[in-house]
Amino acid sequence: MIKIDLSKKIKLIRQWWLFVMMCGVLGALIGAGLNFWMVKTTYMSTMQMNIYHPRDEFKSSNAFQKQKQQDIKNIRDYGIMIHSPGLLKKVKKESLYNGQKVNLINLSQSLTYSIKPNTTKINVSAVSTSIPVAQTSVKALAKQLMYTLKMADSSLQISVRYGRHYSSPTIKHGKLSTIAYSTFTGLTMGICYVILMELDVFSIRFKRGH
Repeated sequence: MIKIDLSKKIKLIRQWWLFVMMCGVLGALIGAGLNFWMVKTTYMSTMQMNIYHPRDEFKSSNAFQKQKQQDIKNIRDYGIMIHSPGLLKKVKKESLYNGQKVNLINLSQSLTYSIKPNTTKINVSAVSTSIPVAQTSVKALAKQLMYTLKMADSSLQISVRYGRHYSSPTIKHGKLSTIAYSTFTGLTMGICYVILMELDVFSIRFKRGH
C-alpha cells in the first residue's frame, strides 16, 4: 500500500504555490497582450428586403392567396442566392465600382441572412472591420439581387429598408479565450517545473554531463 506523507505535500505546496501562481499571471498577461494585438472590433450593416407579387385586380382571392404562399416559399431560395458565386461576383464588381475592394471569400463569409417566418421579408447583414466595406457590401447586394430577380420576373415588387451600422464586440478577429489558454499553459509549465525540481532532474543531468 502506498503511503502519502501529507506534511511533505503541504510543505511542497507552501514552498511553490507563489511561483506557480506567478506563472499563471504571466501567462494571463501574455494572453491579454495577444488579444490586444489580434482582436479587432467588427461592424455590421443591415437591410431588410420585401420581395413579393402585388395583388392583381384580375386575380381571384384564392389565386392571390396561392401566389402569396408561393412568394413566402420563394424567400428561402432568394436567401440561398445570396451566396451563389454568380451573384457574389456581381456584388464584388459593384463594391469595387463604389470604391471598396473585397475578395469573394471574405465577401461570402461576411454576408448572412435570416428569414422572418410566414412573411416575404428577408434580413441581410454584412460584417467587416471597416464600416464603409460593410455598408457598401449590403447596398451592392441589394442592388444586384434586385436586378437579378427583376430580370427573371418583372412583376415582382421589391422594397429595401436599410438599417444603421453598429459595432459588434461579440464578433472578433481573435479569441478572448486566448487569455484562458495562456493562463492554463503558464500554470501547467509552472507545475511541471516544480515537479522536475522536486525530482532533481536538472541536477541529475548536470552530474551526468560532468
